[in-house]
Amino acid sequence: MSCSIFVSIRARPAGLCVAPFDYPWLGCGSVTKGPTLLDCVQSLTDMTKENVLSFVTQEGTQTHLEEDVYRRLTDRKASERIRRICGCRNVQKIGGWEPVRRDQALRSAMSAGVSIRQLSRLTAISKAIIERIRRE
Repeated sequence: MSCSIFVSIRARPAGLCVAPFDYPWLGCGSVTKGPTLLDCVQSLTDMTKENVLSFVTQEGTQTHLEEDVYRRLTDRKASERIRRICGCRNVQKIGGWEPVRRDQALRSAMSAGVSIRQLSRLTAISKAIIERIRRE
């Protein structure tokens, strides 16, 4: 319930509507009988209706939560990151390393945000091998 309340009261700053009264699930402009979501927010928090409406209408800088977490690396940045982590000049040489060293390098690259698909493409190591290393 608290997640749905957060999403509803942050609808305007997230760009889901122009005004909180336009967002149908918030219930700000509702003329229906019974409690609206605004009433529920007020009952679950110590915020007054005025404070909730103020919070809803304030400008936000983010369009969604955790914006940077899901941003993919370009191949160039992924290659630079792999080279920096592994200390090599050519990422395709990682495939020729001894398995223990190779596996450690690939695990480090994955934990640094390089996707399995990018690792496979850039290092020429099979995706199945990289997935097996990740599971170990």
